[in-house]
Amino acid sequence: MTLASDVPRRRQVGHNIVVRVLGPVRLRAGDSWLVPASPQLRLVMGLMALRIGQVVPVSELVDAIWEAEPPRSARASLQALMTRLRHLLKQ
Repeated sequence: MTLASDVPRRRQVGHNIVVRVLGPVRLRAGDSWLVPASPQLRLVMGLMALRIGQVVPVSELVDAIWEAEPPRSARASLQALMTRLRHLLKQ
């Protein structure tokens, strides 16, 4: 795991991507800071940023998003969130 050296609360997750997980979860891709619109997307992004270089099991993400009882569509909804996250990272 690589931490950005200039600000200890940032984690460098790619060549041009920085994710902040303390305070509002947001990411910098290129020159701009982006805040994912949905709380679920911010949660997924934050969980994945905390586990850089590791596989985050689908079951763990589903449990984090829907806590008590996930809907039948949880896996499909998670796939849609991941697609939105990929598009956000490409901006």
